[in-house]
Amino acid sequence: MQRDGAVNGTDDRIYYYYARWTGSSWQRRFIAHGGRPLYAAEDDYGGGMCLDPVDPRIVYISSNAAAPFQLADINSVPLGTHQRYEIYRGLTRDGGLTFSWTPITQNSTADNLRPIIPPDHPNTRDLLWFYGTYTTYTNYSTRVLGSFGTTRQQYTDWASTHSPSNTQPTADPDQDTLPNLLEYATEQGTTLPSLSGASYQVRLYPQRTDIEWIIESSPDLAQWTTAAIENCTIINNVGAESAGIMCIDTPPNLPGEAFIRNSIVWGNGTNFVGLV
Repeated sequence: MQRDGAVNGTDDRIYYYYARWTGSSWQRRFIAHGGRPLYAAEDDYGGGMCLDPVDPRIVYISSNAAAPFQLADINSVPLGTHQRYEIYRGLTRDGGLTFSWTPITQNSTADNLRPIIPPDHPNTRDLLWFYGTYTTYTNYSTRVLGSFGTTRQQYTDWASTHSPSNTQPTADPDQDTLPNLLEYATEQGTTLPSLSGASYQVRLYPQRTDIEWIIESSPDLAQWTTAAIENCTIINNVGAESAGIMCIDTPPNLPGEAFIRNSIVWGNGTNFVGLV
């Protein structure tokens, strides 16, 4: 969204929103300042934003605001050093109500604009944008830059190698009581979720982006509350062959015993539910 200032183009501002369909209505949230429009003659042109088509909880923005995520004040929005546009990655774990942000570019000597991710991209990240000087849409000197992650692993490929006799996610062809989908998510059952004190720990493998962990807690096995929804793409600074650990603190306000269960959801909707 664009808002005109007192002096056209020079103090106009861009605002970024995130919207999702809840099943009954659209939920829209203001998530970041975009800073100043690219140039005065086209005051609706911002640095740009995009969703990750593989995981739409992830959003990338380009902004030259000094503090793009301080959302309380929309009237006074100072610009960053040298007014350079930088790229940021945002992740929401609650349907767009809140975001955590990570810079992709920093202290740039030219602008980073128009981030985009192709559909069905094969890696954990396949981000492209253009970098340079953008004076107008017919006058620019830019080049394309990219940031790429590790190759995403798919359940179907894993199953054809590890369980060729029956690749169904709920099947247990080796009869070890662990369905294929659970073996895929936990490295053949070697990294099953566990309790450590008051923390429930789940190990996530960053290349397995086609599964999602849903962690829920309950005081009575009847009423369940979602504690976290996590996808492997959220793990930052993790090598291709290593894994990150997600820790969920058990709710301290539950009287007596507390129960935790997790669902592992595959991309096609198949899920396995476990309870501890």
